[in-house]
Amino acid sequence: MMHDVQIRDRISPQTLYVNVGDEVRWQNLREGPVNVGVLEHKKLDQVSCQKEFMSFGAIQDLVTIKPEQYASLCFG
Repeated sequence: MMHDVQIRDRISPQTLYVNVGDEVRWQNLREGPVNVGVLEHKKLDQVSCQKEFMSFGAIQDLVTIKPEQYASLCFG
């Protein structure tokens, strides 16, 4: 299942519960870039898919999302 988190002046939804295998997609609907960070970076080795979180062959815990773009993670 895919869950969208929309980033505008506020973030919606503010609370999100997901299951193993679900994809979370952070959508930047603002005019400028936004930074999204994952606090539990120790669990990033359990990610089963990603978009924009990979750099130099490793999953990163901080990503900058350009306007009208998105980044996503699938949690394993």
